[in-house]
Amino acid sequence: MAAGCLAADGLPQLRISVPDDGYPPYVVLHDGQPQGLLIEPLRKAAQRAGIELEFVYLPELRSQHMLDSGKIDGRMESPYWIEQPENYLWSDLVVWLEDVLVYRNDQPFDLEQEDGLLGGEIITHLGYAYPALQPAFANGSLIRLDKPTEQDMLNTLLISQAESARALIIGRDVAQWYVAKQPQLQALPLTFSKRVYGCAPMGFQFARNERVKALLQRLNKEFPPRPKQHCPRITPLTLTVSPAAE
Repeated sequence: MAAGCLAADGLPQLRISVPDDGYPPYVVLHDGQPQGLLIEPLRKAAQRAGIELEFVYLPELRSQHMLDSGKIDGRMESPYWIEQPENYLWSDLVVWLEDVLVYRNDQPFDLEQEDGLLGGEIITHLGYAYPALQPAFANGSLIRLDKPTEQDMLNTLLISQAESARALIIGRDVAQWYVAKQPQLQALPLTFSKRVYGCAPMGFQFARNERVKALLQRLNKEFPPRPKQHCPRITPLTLTVSPAAE
């Protein structure tokens, strides 16, 4: 499965992994082909640069292993989410992800205030880290409830409310995409928090070698200018369990 240098039509080729279950709206699988906010600009840039793209569908951990072993050239990722991002090359194509809390506003809790979250349940993605919430998870002032997919996370909001506050943490654009597609979610009285709990630029991570470097330079020249955006300052929650509650 070693990545080839040339496609069948003689064009130089980049072999890129995308999540095998998609990551809408950035990667959306439709009729066996990837689409989405990251895929379409990548395709257009590659066409202008004279580069053939081959997409490979892989789970996240396997795609990282295959990148490191030279079996693919690139994968979707954020430099904020991996150790030693300087060991890789990165595309100039970037989208900005902002994690917010999504919750039903028919709860008798003010989830815009930290005290309203105390003792509450936060629906999280299995295997994901949330630095802004980790101190509260660690000291027991928030309960972490892992779900394997974004769909499962959102479905939990369809369940009748618990006795304590309940919210999920998710990318704003990701949640909006799912809600727009599903009437059962649209029927819920949902609120997206004003506070941002996580932020990261996401694009494509590439192997650091001379062949890929030369092709990536060509590709980067064809992307629209990178937006001048920065993540807001993210401060961890300061929730603590009172002695009486312990």
